[in-house]
Amino acid sequence: MKPKLFLIVFLIATALYSQDFEGVVTYKVEYPKNNSSLTEQELKKELGTAVTTYFKNGFYKEHTNSKFMSYQLFRHTDSLIYYKNDSKSDTLLFYRADTKTGEEFSYEIEKKTDTILGYICDKLSIKDKYGTKTYYYSSKLSLDPNYYKSFTISNKDKVVMLMQAIYLRLEMSYSALSIDIIATDIKRKKLKKSTFRIPKHRVLIESKL
Repeated sequence: MKPKLFLIVFLIATALYSQDFEGVVTYKVEYPKNNSSLTEQELKKELGTAVTTYFKNGFYKEHTNSKFMSYQLFRHTDSLIYYKNDSKSDTLLFYRADTKTGEEFSYEIEKKTDTILGYICDKLSIKDKYGTKTYYYSSKLSLDPNYYKSFTISNKDKVVMLMQAIYLRLEMSYSALSIDIIATDIKRKKLKKSTFRIPKHRVLIESKL
């Protein structure tokens, strides 16, 4: 291959690879510790055991097999999170992602601590007054933090700024419960804008978290 042609191909490949991740990630959810008032079966029913998340240009949509918030849609263009507790319900709830200031937290980043689905992952450990969260992520699955700068609830704006990537594993540890969310499949694919369209509904209710 001629040097000039090689350079063009390399630049195109680099540009494509550096774009934000677009596609679908499937996760499994486990509960290593449960000292809550719920039985293990009740916990799995309420919070679910599987999550499918769709990503595209700062939008994301989640489907879970849970009783609580089984459908979620974040649209950075209006800083709203839409959700349903039953995906078949004709009632759509929403809350603003930019209405609460973030809580104080400390963090630590460790490089190349694990490999998940073939991706070498860095680890971000966060401690706040509620407990600890540990994210595993790869820069090869990048996420533009500018899309999330108004997502102040749960410090998501700051977390995304630190990782600048989607997570492949999230471990959450609280006094009564621990939750482990682990990616089991990643599909890079172009998604239609209609994937992130506000779903049809008969009732729209603002929720106060």
